[in-house]
Amino acid sequence: MSKQRCFLKINQVFNFPMRTDEHALAQTKAGAFLFLTGLSDLLGRRLSLWFTLQHARECRTVQRLWTAVVLPYFLGPTVAGLIMTGIMGGWAGFRRLRDRLFKWRVGPQWYAVALLSAPLAVTLLLVGFSLFSSIFLPGIITAADKITLLMTGIVTGVLFGGPMEELGWTGFAVACLRQGNSIMTTGLIVGVLHGLWHFPPKILISPTLGLTPFMAIDLLTAILNLTAWRILMVWIYERTDGSLLLTMLMHASLTGNTLFILALATGGQLVLYNLAVAAAAWLLVVAIITANKGSLEARK
Repeated sequence: MSKQRCFLKINQVFNFPMRTDEHALAQTKAGAFLFLTGLSDLLGRRLSLWFTLQHARECRTVQRLWTAVVLPYFLGPTVAGLIMTGIMGGWAGFRRLRDRLFKWRVGPQWYAVALLSAPLAVTLLLVGFSLFSSIFLPGIITAADKITLLMTGIVTGVLFGGPMEELGWTGFAVACLRQGNSIMTTGLIVGVLHGLWHFPPKILISPTLGLTPFMAIDLLTAILNLTAWRILMVWIYERTDGSLLLTMLMHASLTGNTLFILALATGGQLVLYNLAVAAAAWLLVVAIITANKGSLEARK
């Protein structure tokens, strides 16, 4: 099937207006990506359900099921992004994706922003809150086994936070939506969808983390949190001239630090912690907009 016929089929599925400008094409690409992501996630959930039913007697805890349940799910954006890159761009599209993935020649200040924004912002906020209550002390301070916690955060961030998500979300969806949309608009669209996409694994582990009584506020916080951080990731992606590598590093740092290294215990404390993480991200967004005279776009 030719690329033109693919576009026509996708437009029929999503009922996009039949326009030929770049903005309509970007909508079509992004819609197709989300469609394929949904299909990949559905497949992942089917495989996960099958595994759970087959091995429920042997695997008695969510932790032991975690890899089999979540791994197929988190591969969804990557698989969808790679498929759409091949359909839309062919080998040239893969070469462009490779170039953005290995774009490492950026200023050292951007590496600092990517790797340190999450841990510094969240730590400062938690330390401030801990002046009023010790429950807000960062997890790495109160943990009995600090080395294991640190290594778990690093490994999880590198494996799940970077390549498994950003090849799709930034490598394809953000790149498409930026054609005709501002950094803020792109961040809001992808951020909300990214937050909704995290609902199934959050619901899955909520009993283990004591979050079932706080489910509604926890899910809402996920959207607020991930939307703010997505805006920041789109911003750094633009400021580094499309470095997918830097976006992956920022996501890896966010995942490793906020879910493990700095995270609080469980239940109500964890809900308050997640709200603090979201607040830290939105404060960073406001600070950048204020410093840049009311905009996230690069000043000319």
